[in-house]
Amino acid sequence: MSRLQYGKIALLISILILLVSCMEKKSNGLNTESEKIHIAVTLDPFAGFVQAVAGDDAEVSVVFPPNVSPHNFDPTPQTLMDVAECDLYFRTGDVFQLESVLMDKLSLMNEQLKTKDCSVGIDIIPHNTHYWLIPANAKIIVNNISEALIQNFPDREEIFETNTKKYLSELDKLDAEIIEKLSDLRTRTIIVYHPAWTYFAREYNLNEIAIEKHGKSPTPNDLKDLINLAKEQNIKAVFTEPQFESAHARTIADQIDAELVSINPLTENYIKNLSEAAEKIAKYGK
Repeated sequence: MSRLQYGKIALLISILILLVSCMEKKSNGLNTESEKIHIAVTLDPFAGFVQAVAGDDAEVSVVFPPNVSPHNFDPTPQTLMDVAECDLYFRTGDVFQLESVLMDKLSLMNEQLKTKDCSVGIDIIPHNTHYWLIPANAKIIVNNISEALIQNFPDREEIFETNTKKYLSELDKLDAEIIEKLSDLRTRTIIVYHPAWTYFAREYNLNEIAIEKHGKSPTPNDLKDLINLAKEQNIKAVFTEPQFESAHARTIADQIDAELVSINPLTENYIKNLSEAAEKIAKYGK
């Protein structure tokens, strides 16, 4: 028997063990008013959105760690159990294909798992997951989260509505702040390693050029073209993400005497992170 077959059998055994555990531990009802709500999310920014709405009433589990590429990470059996036992799971949505695989496993562990697709109402760019990276979409996500929490925990409606209203106001302020920061740029072109900032670029009239395309590394000709373009536009920074290896980005930066600058699309402190990302883009675009 091959090592891969052993691995598949071990994973199946782990899921079966966790399934039994879930059946023993999980009650049919949701938490009572005196208990914390156990929420699960796929990605870290959504944990921040949930916490903003639910406040201290929620305990949030995140499937994928913030500084690891979800494309190269398999959730542990313990992580799967945490999600399967939660009161409500906020999904990133069908645009995130890895989540569909995750849902297949979770369905085996808890057929009654309550879920909410946070992408409902958002204009999704085909094959691009990172729709949360603009405040306008973050407001839709927050409203989706708020509605689901109120529906499932109506006794806490006042808390959720108050927190939602406050956070939506903060997102409006963030949007105005980003517009101001990006209002007077020498160049509106940004070179990034991974095309995570497509929604952000579209929203704020930037030209995003990605080194990696469709999950594939650039060819030598691609690198040559990017270097020439960067020189023509006097690009001062190449933006990377902590979730991805940056050797190709370093090659381009070295050739054009630019800096490597990290901007992270996957952090829980959404407002602070997006403000800092806009600040960095503005700094090297002026």
